[in-house]
Amino acid sequence: FSSSSDNFIFTEPQDGNAVRRETGVEGGNITVTCPFLLSGSRKFVCKNVCEGENILIETSNNTAERGRYSVKYEKNGRFSRDFLHFTIKDLKKSDSGWYWCHFSGWLVNNKTLFKQLFVKLAVVAR
Repeated sequence: FSSSSDNFIFTEPQDGNAVRRETGVEGGNITVTCPFLLSGSRKFVCKNVCEGENILIETSNNTAERGRYSVKYEKNGRFSRDFLHFTIKDLKKSDSGWYWCHFSGWLVNNKTLFKQLFVKLAVVAR
């Protein structure tokens, strides 16, 4: 999972990176909580590759909704973890795959560096 563009840097999951596995039931809802020690101003949730229609949510707000997808940002203070809660409603088998929770805000070599959490979602039949 590595991708880059003129404006962004993405890194692939490696040992020690935050990788989680979640299971949802077809037709149900799932909320995944992404914890971060440091967060940025822009929040993203992407499926597979973070570009084009695979960017499910992109916002600078604390909440956002787009179709079946929504996010809620929970800021807990300077020395506490912040959380991005990402929800998918009416799960479909096609929702199975890799998701990335991102915060942007740091610049490295004139590119925005993301703090990220990788989530592997499996949707199972009822």
